[in-house]
Amino acid sequence: METWTTNPENPLEKFRSPLKRASRTINNPYATPLTTALGWVSIGLGLTQILAPRQLSEAIGVSDHSTMMRSLGLREIAAGVGILASREPSYWLWARAAGDAMDLTMLGAAFKSDKRDGTRLSSTTAMIAAITALDVFAAIQQGNEEGP
Repeated sequence: METWTTNPENPLEKFRSPLKRASRTINNPYATPLTTALGWVSIGLGLTQILAPRQLSEAIGVSDHSTMMRSLGLREIAAGVGILASREPSYWLWARAAGDAMDLTMLGAAFKSDKRDGTRLSSTTAMIAAITALDVFAAIQQGNEEGP
């Protein structure tokens, strides 16, 4: 029995190659599953930062800095796309870790502000520290997969 993927007369056959390329981008063959997941998390977070900067600022307990939040969102999206599209995604994971260090520095500065929610800010800082550890772990693991 012939399936639609092997039947050249099938009208869907012409979409097979682009779908295969899209699948490789979604599931980077050079990336571990953890690396791929972190790439998608970056894109999702970046979109949230761009589309809802005020709400995200409120959720993490800092005052509204929409322009800065949107800039950080662009950084996240760039890292996510790099992770998903690169033959060496470990470099992009290290970029994520460097971005996390920037975020922790900014959160540390936010503790000095009068316009903050200390409980939310503390929770966010702890969460970002844990994500930083995960990003470093993933970068090391991915680097080992890529080889010298």
